[in-house]
Amino acid sequence: CPPRPGSNPRRPAMARTTRRHTSSAAAGATATLAVAAWSLFTAAASDAAAGCDRGGACPGDSEADVSELYQLRLQRDTSGSEGGVGSEGAEAAVAARKISVIDRAFADIQDDSGDRAAAGQGPIQPSPAQYIDERFKGINGIGHEWPTENKVDNTWQECGGVNWTKVAMTPKDGKLKLWAVDRMMRELNLTVCYNQTDSKYHDPTCAAVRVVISASIDMEAMFPEGPKFANASVVAWGKFPSWVFDSVSGVDYSRRLPLQAKLVNGNAVLGYGLCDMIRTVLTSSANQKFTATCGWVAGLAALSHKAPALTLKVAMRLLWAGEITPSLGPACPAIFEQQPGLIPFLDARGNWVPDFYPGGAAAVCAGNDVDCIVARGKPVNPPGLTHMWSQSLISKFMEYQYGECDPTRT
Repeated sequence: CPPRPGSNPRRPAMARTTRRHTSSAAAGATATLAVAAWSLFTAAASDAAAGCDRGGACPGDSEADVSELYQLRLQRDTSGSEGGVGSEGAEAAVAARKISVIDRAFADIQDDSGDRAAAGQGPIQPSPAQYIDERFKGINGIGHEWPTENKVDNTWQECGGVNWTKVAMTPKDGKLKLWAVDRMMRELNLTVCYNQTDSKYHDPTCAAVRVVISASIDMEAMFPEGPKFANASVVAWGKFPSWVFDSVSGVDYSRRLPLQAKLVNGNAVLGYGLCDMIRTVLTSSANQKFTATCGWVAGLAALSHKAPALTLKVAMRLLWAGEITPSLGPACPAIFEQQPGLIPFLDARGNWVPDFYPGGAAAVCAGNDVDCIVARGKPVNPPGLTHMWSQSLISKFMEYQYGECDPTRT
């Protein structure tokens, strides 16, 4: 069990965005942290696997009711929208929407949207977590090990090879047909998930992949503020940036590091975020060797290998709502501002990534000797799902220890 509040355990390595590159943390994870991490992973798996019942159905929900409910749109609160992602006005509006818990309980009550509109309250809309739960409700099973070669995948490089501006400009029914997207789908053997004659079409993992892609496209319109963890997918290392053109400003490497770019539209990095999520899970390529936080990532790797469908659902909730499970709650606020994909690093040939970075002091590896050898040429702190998972769990552990979210520690 985790140490009692008030004790002084060795603090885990955290990805820093308030100092040059990352902090030089002590090598290795302590046994105490590993036990605490595993208890959180176990809670995550059991909590995410549970539904209203084992069949996934909830009393009072009919297909017609749910369909009608999800077509409703909440009137957008424009106060503070000029501040981009992270402005206080927009955050307050998002928080107000995301704590609505009455949707399912009152789903069978007569629609009062007309009365609400007349009162200036607007119609009811589910939170991102509620919507994700509903979309995954029909998937039974945790999924099976996917027939993709397990590898230490340079996910940032693969997903950075896609022109996400072009993907965003392509109609919904044509996105998966683009050459770069289709090539990646074939590489991961995902074309079988869209072939109804294939035996794997009904596999829970295939069903989860279809839900992840289709639900995210729908959620882009439902939640214009974008995913809670959008900053984790701001990456400047690939052939193309991870964002849609003209949606990120402040990526200027002539300035002092670390950069803190302004993400104007959180949905502008959604395509990259989905690519990273799916590749990380299906290739079992999560790692944090450079930052000595492997113990925290071990649960993600294990779940990805043995329960990929369940892991994709949890990853979706983490991306959009900022929490692995409702019982754990969201990560500390400072974690959502981190942009690990803007931290330069040296590749295996000793060249800086991105190549337009003028150069400077390299970050110090915080892992053990073996980990640091393997980590050469890799990012200091992998962005996307691996970052979201490890840093959110570490922040929750530190919140438990110190009794609050302390921005000087997280």
